[in-house]
Amino acid sequence: VWAQEVVEWVRDLGPRGALIYSLIYVVGAVFFVPETLLTAASGFLYGPVYGTLLVAPASVLAASISFLLTRSVARDWVAKHVARSPRFTAIDHGVGKHGFKIVLLIRLQPVFLPFSVLNYGLGLTRVRLRDYVMASAIGMLPLNILYVYLGSALHDLTHLVRGNLPQNGVGEQAMFWIGLAATALLVLVMGRIAHQALRRQLGGAIVANNNHQLNVERTPE
Repeated sequence: VWAQEVVEWVRDLGPRGALIYSLIYVVGAVFFVPETLLTAASGFLYGPVYGTLLVAPASVLAASISFLLTRSVARDWVAKHVARSPRFTAIDHGVGKHGFKIVLLIRLQPVFLPFSVLNYGLGLTRVRLRDYVMASAIGMLPLNILYVYLGSALHDLTHLVRGNLPQNGVGEQAMFWIGLAATALLVLVMGRIAHQALRRQLGGAIVANNNHQLNVERTPE
């Protein structure tokens, strides 16, 4: 109940509410609130267009803050949790040569790691801040659009459950659902392509890392 009251309160504030929600989004993402939930809520509040315009910069800002926290005060804490992962070792190896490309391919995948964990983890790599921000802004956009769309659909379904007919005509509703389906298909296809490309980029690094670990284990003390 309280969550619904907060949503209604933010919506009633108009432009000020959008600014407040942007701040909520950034703080929530930095403190590991699921990005999917935060992004869908913006679609629920503001619709697909304005929701995307709100989320696009907010998600990049949140990702950048987490990245910079790792490179300053939180590095030891983050390293303790993710640095031993062979996946991140391989990513760091690939980022050293193709920082922008690797981050972009990671961001384009629907399922890789939770948004907040990935933001902090990438701060351990050697990617430059400029490449990280640009690749994140581009790579996160398709998924952001999809989740905002889903939030907008939830808004319409909520009204239907309450017995309120949507204000848009049948044609506009059809275009909305076609747009949602097309966006989901695009994200799926792009994610699959990105996954295959990332495996090609990091495959050698993963093999090299595994071989190195085997050699270390076999080396007598």
